Amino acid sequence: MTPTEALVDYLEARGLALDTRYLREALHILAQALMECDVRQALDAALYERNGSRRAYRNGYRQSLWRTDVGDIPLNIPRLRKGSYFPHFLNADAEAILLRLVQDAYVMGVQRTDVETALADLAGPRLQPYDMADIVERLADVVYSAQDTPILNVYPALFFDVLDVEYQGMWRQLLVVLGLQRSGETELLAHDLVSATDDRAWARLLRRLRQRGLSAVDVVVSDDYAGMRTAVQAELVEAVWQHHRNFLLRGSGGDALVNAVSQLAVQAETDSRWLPRMQWPMAELDFGFIPENLPFLVVA
Repeated sequence: MTPTEALVDYLEARGLALDTRYLREALHILAQALMECDVRQALDAALYERNGSRRAYRNGYRQSLWRTDVGDIPLNIPRLRKGSYFPHFLNADAEAILLRLVQDAYVMGVQRTDVETALADLAGPRLQPYDMADIVERLADVVYSAQDTPILNVYPALFFDVLDVEYQGMWRQLLVVLGLQRSGETELLAHDLVSATDDRAWARLLRRLRQRGLSAVDVVVSDDYAGMRTAVQAELVEAVWQHHRNFLLRGSGGDALVNAVSQLAVQAETDSRWLPRMQWPMAELDFGFIPENLPFLVVA
């Protein structure tokens, strides 16, 4: 399971989702950039460029809505003085490809090779190296802005979890931080893909949350991950760390915050999909034989 699949499934199981505002903004940036490339190739001239091979001229933009699974996205579609233009590559298949690209970018970071692979599967314009560099830079800006959004709400409780995922042929850990408001409302605050969970990884994640404005945290709930207690003591001085099992007996109370943390604790305790994988899955060939002279126990 890839990091993106793991995080999306994890959030869906808890009634959450990736930030739809980010998804819409990232799709909007990609669609606009691809349309500009498409029109430039159709006209054989860039915006404001003068050359003898130009086939036609622009005539401003017209407003349109791209209806997607994450909401309506406003687009500025280029207009031509002669003829018409419409981005035919923006269809259901393209939406699925671009949506997966922006999800991967959010979870694992923007990789040029990933962008090139995704756009190669898209029936869109042929991109030059400078086009690709521009698209990668624009997408990276959107991802950075979304992950660096100031934290304005108060989250008296944080819930930490670890998902074991496969990334680039190796098992990695995806650190997940859920913030819980006093009302019990839960939100994904941060995540990080690391090669090992230790106090430095947790401290780096907590420090990033504090820099975004996280404050007034009373309790941090998680399993007893390596380095977790040390990181909480160093970065969240006023917060108390508690093992998630401590909340299993407190969920019957009237406090919405306690109930919400208890529900997450129950899911973390019982969901076998997130149990640590101690070794690589064995190949089918390892089970494709039956040893001879195997002793059998016969019960009369």
